[in-house]
Order: sequence, then C-alpha cells, then structure tokens
Amino acid sequence: MPTINCAICGTSFHRAPSRILVSGNFCSDSCRDRFANRKVKVACGFCGRSLLRSPSKAARKHVFCDKTCHLRYKSKGCVCNGYRLITVSGKQVLEHRWIVEQHLGRKLIASENVHHINGNKLDNRLSNLTVMSRRDHSIHHTPLTWDIKVAESLYRQGASFVEIAKKFGVTRHAIRLGLISHGIHAAGIRPRRQ
Repeated sequence: MPTINCAICGTSFHRAPSRILVSGNFCSDSCRDRFANRKVKVACGFCGRSLLRSPSKAARKHVFCDKTCHLRYKSKGCVCNGYRLITVSGKQVLEHRWIVEQHLGRKLIASENVHHINGNKLDNRLSNLTVMSRRDHSIHHTPLTWDIKVAESLYRQGASFVEIAKKFGVTRHAIRLGLISHGIHAAGIRPRRQ
C-alpha cells in the first residue's frame, strides 16, 4: 500500500490505491472536517470589505457581505477593472465618466480621462473626479525614474538621447518619450548646437 500525506496535518499514512482521492486525502475524520470547513479571505463585490468564505463560494464571480450589498450592487452596477459599470439606455458605461459627462453637459472625447483624486476607483463623487488629458493622466500615474530637469538641460546643451540615457541608466527611447510627454522635445525637431 502506498504512503501518502494528510492534506491538513501532513501526517503520513497508508491508503489503498483505489481509495486515493485527487481532491485531498485525510488521516482522520477530524482532518476531513477541518478541510470541509476551511475559509478563504475574499473582498465584498460592492463595498470591498474583507470576508471569510468557503473555497467554493470564494470561487464565484462576485461575493457579497450580505443582501444589502448584493442589492446595491445590482442597482449600482458591477465592477470591472476596479471601476463601477452602470447601465444607461441599455448600454454599460463607466460610472465615473457618465457622472462627469452629466456635469459637463457633453460627451467626453476619447483623449479625455477622468481622474479619481483620492485614488479610490469606486469613489465617484463629483468632488473626487477631475478631467485630465490622456497625456497629463499618464504623467500623473507614471512618475519618471530619472530627473527630467537635468535631462532637459543636457538636451538643450546638445547631448544626444543615447548620451542622456547612459547618464541615467535608461533607454534612449525612454528619454525621448519623457521629453516629448513633458513638452520639451517635439518629435523630429532638435535644437541647434551653439
């Protein structure tokens, strides 16, 4: 008979090959019961509160604290990539964009992003939302690992992207894109050497 380990306590025991289970093998009834009653930490699909649920319930697409959160979720909309979706005129839209559009009285253009000031993607109060250009939003969320002022100074003195990149330990492409995104370098235009 093969020797196997208990899935809960790790104790070695013998079991007939026909009785070895893929889902887990246990040395005793108490270990089997502990396995059946174990809990996994998950977040509520509406409020985000931490919960303990059985593995089978935790595997569901959405888990809720209680019926109140479930009903609020159904009326408010689901969460996709951290953002709340709502249904408007039969179409699903991002709630934060819809709120800003209603406030402005116009549709947002593709190059406009709505930024959550406090960083909470579910906090869609108008006071927490601001419209930014895609460029400014990208700069806000992707800080540079090198000093843009020093890079600008070197660039204005005529240093190449490769030379600046070697100084900071990044690629020339990163320097070029950083200078473009900060409005220092217009693609294809280079200042004259003096």
